[in-house]
Amino acid sequence: MATISVALTTYNGERYLAEQLRSLARQERLPDELVVGDDQSRDRTWEILTDFAAGAPFAVRLHRNETRLGWRENFMSVFGRCSSDLIASCDQDDVWHPAKLAVAERVLSEPDVLLFFHDAWLIDEAGRRTGPADLFSMKEHNPPLSDYSFFSPYGFSMVCRRTLLELSDLWERSSDSNDRQNRAPHDQWLFFLATVLGTVRFSNERLADYRQHAGNAVGQPVPPGLLARLQRARRYWLCNPEGRFRTLAAVARDRAEILEASRGRLSGAFQERAALGQACYAQLASRFESRAALYAERRANARARQLGRMVGAGVYRGASAWDFSRAALLKDAMFGVALRPLLV
Repeated sequence: MATISVALTTYNGERYLAEQLRSLARQERLPDELVVGDDQSRDRTWEILTDFAAGAPFAVRLHRNETRLGWRENFMSVFGRCSSDLIASCDQDDVWHPAKLAVAERVLSEPDVLLFFHDAWLIDEAGRRTGPADLFSMKEHNPPLSDYSFFSPYGFSMVCRRTLLELSDLWERSSDSNDRQNRAPHDQWLFFLATVLGTVRFSNERLADYRQHAGNAVGQPVPPGLLARLQRARRYWLCNPEGRFRTLAAVARDRAEILEASRGRLSGAFQERAALGQACYAQLASRFESRAALYAERRANARARQLGRMVGAGVYRGASAWDFSRAALLKDAMFGVALRPLLV
């Protein structure tokens, strides 16, 4: 039977932490250990943790950072102290449903599955359910290199195999696809590696309550509803995406370089998949750069020529994750060529 570590980071979490800890103790499949990294909390967080550790039905290992690390580095630091076969990422303010770890263990018993994630419910500050989270979905079974990962599931929903932590020293070369000035969040990082090196499994079973409150480090990015969908559609169609494409191209090149650096340390199928992933991300970077060049061009006839070159090069061919869709071709023809001056 595989062992399971829960990797929890805390910072001034006294308001909701005790409820999250109780939900860990109510798991049908108890974790083998809880590993906590507290990032210099100034409230009762440490007291709550030590009280829980004294009577917890599993081992609890507490660590208080000597200096503030920030949530990104704190998570990576906690992962490094986990000793189990499987690692479950945990936030301080959510509530896990009793079956969560049991379901994850069952799915991750399949040898090629490197990461499992699930859906969730949204709850408010008082713990009232406000609706389905619907944060990120995929097919139930996703083989290696069947999807790229500029977006990712939220960390609280993810359980991964320890294999992914063997490349943690390369994390410093990573970049956040939403803000390249920062390293990738732990969930982006793990999901990127998992989608290249192995199979990712998704369940639409809602196995946690994802709490929304004013202190979320990362919250629900788009509130549900018609207005939110209209705002998202407006951004997609009417905002000039040149800068966004250049950022994604740079992130893709960072990832290609990370995979190149990892190849000498991997063997067998992992090494082969890293090589394929490197080529895919390099190609993806080139495609993003070509789309950025289209939107950067001031002359309409030059934009039309650029679009023709992109079509001829197969930028829009097929509908796989490593290509762009026909909807992207439609957008580029309409707004990149004909209506480019109207974009914000």
